[in-house]
Amino acid sequence: MELLQFTCLLLFISLRCLTGFGQQCGGNQWQCDDGACLPLSWHCDGNGDCLDGSDEMACPCPRGQVACMTGAPGCVSTSAVCDGQRQCSDGSDEFNCPENQGCLQGDWRCRNKICIPKDQYCNGANDCVDNSDETCDRCGPMALRCPGGACLTEEERCDGKLHCSDGSDEPSTCGRTCSEENGGCSHSCVDQPWGALCSCPKGHRLSAHGASCQDVDECSLPYGPCMHFCVNTPGSFYCHCRDGFQLQGTTYCYAKGNYTKFLTAKKGTIGFLNLKTLRFESIQSIGYDPLALAFDFSRSSFYWADDQGNIYKAKEQRSRILYHGQYGVRSLVCDWLTGQLYWTNQKTRSIHVGAADGSGFATVLAKSIDPLELVLLPIESLLFWINKGPGDKITLERSGMDGLKQESLVVLTAQSPQSLTLDVTARRLYWISDFKKSIETVRVDGSGRYSFREFFKRPAQSLAVFERWFYWTDEKGLWRSPQDRPNQKTFIQRTTLPVLEAYHERQQPKAQSACVKSGCQLCLPTLDLPAGFTCTCPDDKLLMADGSCEYPRFAYATSTTLNLFELKGKELIKTLLLTTDDVMESFDIDWTGDWVYWANSTGHVMRWSLNTGQSETVPTLRPACVVSVDQKMRNLYWLSCDEVCVGVTNMDQGYPRRLYQSGSEVKDVYLDWQRGRLYLLEAGWILSIRLPGGNPRKVLRLEGHVTGRIVLDLKSNTLLWNTEGDDLKIMSLLKSQTHLAGKEWNVPGSIMAAHAPLLVSLFNDVITVWDRRDRRRVHDVPVGPGIVRVIVALMDVKEVPPAQPVCTSPSVMCRGSTLCISQTQLCDTLRDCPDGFDEESCITKCPNGGEFRCKDRRTCIERSLVCDGRSHCHDGSDEVGCPTIAAPTSQTAPLKCRMGSRLCKDGRECVLHSHVCDGEVDCKDGSDEQDCGGSTIPLTTSYLAPTTTSPDILPAQPVCTSPSVMCRGSTLCISQTQLCDTLRDCPDGFDEESCITKCPNGGEFRCKDRRTCIERSLVCDGRSHCHDGSDEVGCQTIAAPTSQTAPLKCRMGSRLCKDGRECVLHSHVCDGEVDCKDGSDEQDCELLCKAGQFQCAHGKKCIDQQQVCDGKTQCQDRSDEMDCFKPTKSCSHRCDNNSRCIPETFLCDGERDCADGSDEEGCDSNKALPPVLPTLVQTCTSPSVMCRGSTLCISQTQLCDTLRDCPDGFDEESCITKCPNGGR
Repeated sequence: MELLQFTCLLLFISLRCLTGFGQQCGGNQWQCDDGACLPLSWHCDGNGDCLDGSDEMACPCPRGQVACMTGAPGCVSTSAVCDGQRQCSDGSDEFNCPENQGCLQGDWRCRNKICIPKDQYCNGANDCVDNSDETCDRCGPMALRCPGGACLTEEERCDGKLHCSDGSDEPSTCGRTCSEENGGCSHSCVDQPWGALCSCPKGHRLSAHGASCQDVDECSLPYGPCMHFCVNTPGSFYCHCRDGFQLQGTTYCYAKGNYTKFLTAKKGTIGFLNLKTLRFESIQSIGYDPLALAFDFSRSSFYWADDQGNIYKAKEQRSRILYHGQYGVRSLVCDWLTGQLYWTNQKTRSIHVGAADGSGFATVLAKSIDPLELVLLPIESLLFWINKGPGDKITLERSGMDGLKQESLVVLTAQSPQSLTLDVTARRLYWISDFKKSIETVRVDGSGRYSFREFFKRPAQSLAVFERWFYWTDEKGLWRSPQDRPNQKTFIQRTTLPVLEAYHERQQPKAQSACVKSGCQLCLPTLDLPAGFTCTCPDDKLLMADGSCEYPRFAYATSTTLNLFELKGKELIKTLLLTTDDVMESFDIDWTGDWVYWANSTGHVMRWSLNTGQSETVPTLRPACVVSVDQKMRNLYWLSCDEVCVGVTNMDQGYPRRLYQSGSEVKDVYLDWQRGRLYLLEAGWILSIRLPGGNPRKVLRLEGHVTGRIVLDLKSNTLLWNTEGDDLKIMSLLKSQTHLAGKEWNVPGSIMAAHAPLLVSLFNDVITVWDRRDRRRVHDVPVGPGIVRVIVALMDVKEVPPAQPVCTSPSVMCRGSTLCISQTQLCDTLRDCPDGFDEESCITKCPNGGEFRCKDRRTCIERSLVCDGRSHCHDGSDEVGCPTIAAPTSQTAPLKCRMGSRLCKDGRECVLHSHVCDGEVDCKDGSDEQDCGGSTIPLTTSYLAPTTTSPDILPAQPVCTSPSVMCRGSTLCISQTQLCDTLRDCPDGFDEESCITKCPNGGEFRCKDRRTCIERSLVCDGRSHCHDGSDEVGCQTIAAPTSQTAPLKCRMGSRLCKDGRECVLHSHVCDGEVDCKDGSDEQDCELLCKAGQFQCAHGKKCIDQQQVCDGKTQCQDRSDEMDCFKPTKSCSHRCDNNSRCIPETFLCDGERDCADGSDEEGCDSNKALPPVLPTLVQTCTSPSVMCRGSTLCISQTQLCDTLRDCPDGFDEESCITKCPNGGR
């Protein structure tokens, strides 16, 4: 689960890159509300191209019409655009039309509509085929041709007038002779009637001023001499090759490794034609001749399409159909980096991408295209195809592999192009021109246009290019020719090969692809996004946040049921997920954690496990009526039922906190967990809060009346709602602008959910799913009355097993019911459970006459445990009503701690040295954890009882018994409740010093006594951390949730008590003191040590005798390293084989201080105790409190209970009726 959560977290962090959020569009592009970029011409063209349909909203013209730029009539039909007739008075309906554009900028248009580069005009070659490019003025042998094609006579040269654009008709050598300074020429010079004519050696050309020679850059020629890379040098050049190729001669690059093969088809079989052996090697028998072939070299897979509408895959002599119904496939190619397929479909006029496993295909491009041949260059994320445009226009197009950034590379009109192929290593595209009988080529960036004119003598069928060779087939068979000597054609074999693909590992070079680790079901490399890819889905599926594709699924709830419906094509599948006796007001689903959350009618938040059916309660600071799950961080956001508090509950740590306190009313919350935003609807404003918390920012003022709900579409980053008249209104949070969906599109009822391109509405107990792109009604789903909410199902979900509700400690579940009651309701003589379960097994009389029955009638304890300062009854009744006068103490007999323990600062109790500075408070005054400072406890004997003698009787000193406190400088005792109660009870005001008015950290809880601040997570955790216990007062009867599947875990160095309720340090186990409430830490301990072992003085631990006095402490009380000295004559008592000396006062004191027990042997049980004088001050023993001005002791439960128990009403003073801060 942690791996899944981590994977989802990585996916959710990269989602902004995957979906296009935050990207900037170019000047000729239009940005959708979801951030995607489209060609500007697609905006308001009558067809929805954005997933959310936003390109067809707020348009000046109705659907089916486009706007004129400035002229009348304002709007014209889309069918009138580029029809050759002007409907707009400004003619804008005929602007930028393909047939009007003719050729690309930099081209010259022939009479037959063929486009050629301008530098081929009047170059002496028949590039247009009809010779229209050479209808120029004829130049004689002494004439000059200007760059623009004009021909100058000999008299026009050096006539003092500039005729050529480059000034070549007026060179600096006009009127000069070669006999004088070589006529000004840098190299050769020939005298002419107009002056000196300069010439240059090979590799150089004459400059425009006609005197000096410049280097010819052979590498910049349209079709340079090098196959791969060219480096220009003065007067020459040199070539080098890509990896995997070697240079032969000066210009050729030959592939290393295997011989070249051709993938082709022959007589119902797909196979290889080996160019070395000229043998055909069969791969797979097929039923129909292939229309297109493709291969994946690294995966040893082969693909083909036939005229029956099937696309096949073959691997390891096994074949299967990947896709059915693909009639009209013209070209099929493989993205060898991802294994995905691309193909063109002439029937649907579209380009598609499909998964190699046949799991689904999607449309890449289907707008304003009619694709023929198709090739890919995945290592540069590029897609190329020959496209039929309007009229007779044909172009060579290029785009990213996601279909974006489309542009025309070459206009091929009137050329009859076919058999587009790609030389991957040379980065050149090649195709056959049937009209020109030529092979045409251009670089993948659009430069380097070149034509191998009159190459074919008869029509060619297919073309392949690899290394330095052209390969093609015609009616005679297979041929080849070197590219640098195209006239040297060689016949290879008489065969009919309608399809020809060069099969070599260098045709599919290895490279990194951003799609490999994308997690997408269908991944499209892109040129725009920083991530380098975008995810897409089949047309009938939705893209999920993790990149997967799912059929549209929506979960909806009534007050007692949770349901799911799925649109699987035209099929509707409805599923009942769960039923509950609770009343759901709002719900959401944690799709990665498999929990269903809902708020019920009482404001309690519950959650059910989709895996186990277990139910739990979720703590919130206030009753909550709206819930929403953060799918990334797994937190639950909620809105209180009083609509003033917005908070979040951390589900990992189980504590809630407040995010925002409203000054008015928050009507709803909208959680954008993908982008870390929380939106609130407050007082007619949409507010935005950045997560995990911050100050709200106003985003939008809602105008007009909102009908039904406002919903957030995470996919398109928009808010949607209905206004009066069922007009759909949409706010783009990316653009911070609002627009109407269109007056002609009314969505009746309330908007319930949205996930582009789908929209869900509810009207008359029917859920309707709409497609926002074309505003089409996709499906109507009857659901019945009482729909609470509809959400998009982000992942697959199964039917939930019957829920097993649980109550979390300290609550108890009634038998045969889901009702939870407090433990105080057990055995209270009132029937709280329906079947009276809470009053069963109650004790009316203890079985042993000497025992004490707890007030809750559930337990009997030994009488000796009553009023011992520690509660043993569940309700603490064994410590209530204890004697008002504490046991007498005398200054002559201070509390003595036995060996291994030390006295707390208040002198009231002893703790083990091993419990000092161990991170847990054992002294009531906390002194065992004070002054730790990281230092070790010195091994001294200063903690032993004093051996000095005292007078027999000393004047008694007044003391106050806990929980009372003595005022400074007086003998007055006050209750702890009088501390920091704003009343001055001590003469010097000591009781109101060091009081906390405000916690230093805003998220902390201030105890009621104003003496301590604790973390908010410690409030109502079942254990009191405030001195007055106020952090456990007023808690809900149902505690914070704990899962039966997640028992309490102890940190390292601790272990779990048997009751599973708490942890104790390993060092506290078998140390002689009970730390677990069930006493299990002192059970199953060894009572006696074996021979050769030493028993620690305090507790029951045994260690090896050799470890005694070895300088290392093994006993927790350090008794194994104490008194490690030779006994002297002054020693009062030696024990433990003379290895220990103890004071005389330790003899016969009722405690065993020697391991061998010799200090308690031979003692007189009737030995008189030293005289003790009673104290002069009467005190109350904890937890009782003494009434002011009297000796009456009352229980703390009698304080502020509205009943006057003390004579002067002291117990009802300083009671708080209302907290000053509303949040506490």
